[in-house]
Amino acid sequence: IIKTNQMETSSELILVVGAVPRNESTASLVRGLKERKNINPTIDEHLAALGAIAEDAKEVLDSPEQLGWYALEAQDRLKRLGLVSGFHQQIIKEGVSLGAWGGKMSGAGGGGAYYLVARSLDDANAIIQGIETLNIPHTLAPIVI
Repeated sequence: IIKTNQMETSSELILVVGAVPRNESTASLVRGLKERKNINPTIDEHLAALGAIAEDAKEVLDSPEQLGWYALEAQDRLKRLGLVSGFHQQIIKEGVSLGAWGGKMSGAGGGGAYYLVARSLDDANAIIQGIETLNIPHTLAPIVI
């Protein structure tokens, strides 16, 4: 993982958070990963990268732009592992197109919570409006924190 110090930084962290219904339990998803490890040798690589991303992200909590970048990197790894629901993929893509630095789903996938790192409060509100136009069912409607 490559860090850059050339990113713009800001100490204000604005998150859009929400949750969609879960398709599968975490236990089921983890069990599926274990079963696929025998036929897909890249699973361990992606899991190791997720651990490194989490460690590196802890160091940039004061930089929303960098945090957003790490979130997108982690989201990409989760997608490669087959753990990202279509809902999450749409939500993250929409959020980034509307001004989020980045975002990701939480946990092991299959539905549930997500967050997007917004550039500004105005962007956060635009992101929420954009997500609402996707007509994706939510168990927690997107909010700003």
